Amino acid sequence: MIAINGKVKHLAMAVIDAALIVCAFALGLYLRFDGNVPGIWLDRLEAILLPVILINLAIYYLFGFYRRVWRYAGVDDLLIIAVAVTAGGTGAFLYSVDS
Repeated sequence: MIAINGKVKHLAMAVIDAALIVCAFALGLYLRFDGNVPGIWLDRLEAILLPVILINLAIYYLFGFYRRVWRYAGVDDLLIIAVAVTAGGTGAFLYSVDS
């Protein structure tokens, strides 16, 4: 088995999180408009996507998502995930409303 450096593993998890954020926003728009997303919404998505990704990744890092041992996750970790995801969603919403 190949040993993976901890920093490489954390970077890979952050890249996967960023990709999932992009997929969630794109899928949300696709479902909202039944597949016919107006151009103005795609432009808006383009404008807010990078800051939203950075906000979410920063919050996930601050809450220790990339330092935890997920094999032994419990209820305490579930609560931390819920708070972090709520904080990330709130930050993304506040950014999108402001810009």
